[in-house]
Amino acid sequence: MHGTLEKGGLFAHVSLPSFLQADDIATAGHLNLWRLHGVLTKSKIIVCYVPCDPTGGTFLDYDKMMAGRFSFMASVKTRLYKDYYRIRDIPTTPSLRVTHNLSYVGNSSLSTTLTLNCSDSGKVFANSTYQAVVIDAATRLPAPLPDWWKKKFEWAIIGNKPLFIERIVSRAGSFTYDAKIPWTDLDLFKHINYTAYIRYCYDCAFDAIVNGAYPTFKDRNRLNRVSGIDMSFSRECFPNDILNIATWEDPNDPSTLRFDMTVRGQDAF
Repeated sequence: MHGTLEKGGLFAHVSLPSFLQADDIATAGHLNLWRLHGVLTKSKIIVCYVPCDPTGGTFLDYDKMMAGRFSFMASVKTRLYKDYYRIRDIPTTPSLRVTHNLSYVGNSSLSTTLTLNCSDSGKVFANSTYQAVVIDAATRLPAPLPDWWKKKFEWAIIGNKPLFIERIVSRAGSFTYDAKIPWTDLDLFKHINYTAYIRYCYDCAFDAIVNGAYPTFKDRNRLNRVSGIDMSFSRECFPNDILNIATWEDPNDPSTLRFDMTVRGQDAF
């Protein structure tokens, strides 16, 4: 991967010359969604922390703004398009590109939107919006965004609407599944990386299907054609935590599965 900047760091692009690897492919031959989000996260690290131009610039001066801080993922909204599931059918793996732009700035939070497309044809495979809360590394409490940073970049926001994912509460009679968090899901910020929760949802859903817990969602292969994921996080989780996961089929939309996670009796996801 390598990153480039446009308009003084207001936009960033990351080229992905070799996107597909063995671990990226699910048993049905489709791309694992947690691996996709892992790739998107790596692209964010590259443009935010690795110099992307001769002056040493990064996307939105992110490395300078985050000095002494880290981010907690508050919400994620991802949409996948038909061509995403056709990548594996292309004879030659296409060169892909991730484009980053700023989409919201709050007091201590910001959103960025990432678009994954084909470098040659321009086809859009997926887009994902991430809203993160900036956390003081010492206190692990929310920290306000620096005034100098807001003045420099606030004008370039596209959309300027916070990403709000409504909190849902598990229904009576929901299927339950417990997951012990492994150490391998720990990230650089010393908490569980958000991509791992996608895998926990899949594990829970597979178990629910095997046990006939969903009224109409019976075919496991449908989990390989997901068109969207909405996630909201309320607290950090750590290795050896036990996640208590509840899942149910949305009564108003049987194609939608809902998940609720708690840890130590408190809401987590």
